[in-house]
Amino acid sequence: MPIPAATQSFPSRSRHLAGSTSAPGKAIWTASFFQHVNVAFHEVHTNLDTGETLTVSGRLLDQEIRATRVEGTVFEVTRIFAGQPFTVRGSDGKVLLRDAGVVVLTGLFDTLGDDVPGGEFLEELNVEVHGPHPGCGIFDPCQLWDL
Repeated sequence: MPIPAATQSFPSRSRHLAGSTSAPGKAIWTASFFQHVNVAFHEVHTNLDTGETLTVSGRLLDQEIRATRVEGTVFEVTRIFAGQPFTVRGSDGKVLLRDAGVVVLTGLFDTLGDDVPGGEFLEELNVEVHGPHPGCGIFDPCQLWDL
């Protein structure tokens, strides 16, 4: 089901988010629903003291690609995040930071056996990072004002 675009305004920034999410199919042999999410966003952060801006934007696919039953309702699920999760540009349009590529996550997930999407994440097993991700896990726009 598509998520309608939304705009939020803040004293120091504005944010535009658009995306869609779906559980496109159920693997008959697993009773596991596969998540498929496309996200696109655009944010403008303004330094109120100087008027300078940072623009943060991104396009990302979040796709569960494999589910293997471990036991009962617990599955080992592999999911990918692909695209440019975010790009940061200064007031002059110059790229200050860009993450791009693919991140592959594998973890244990309990479907709770109720045959509906959702469940409980149990444990992260593995993370593979492919491509440049200089901002992975550490994004504070205030750190970029002096770049």
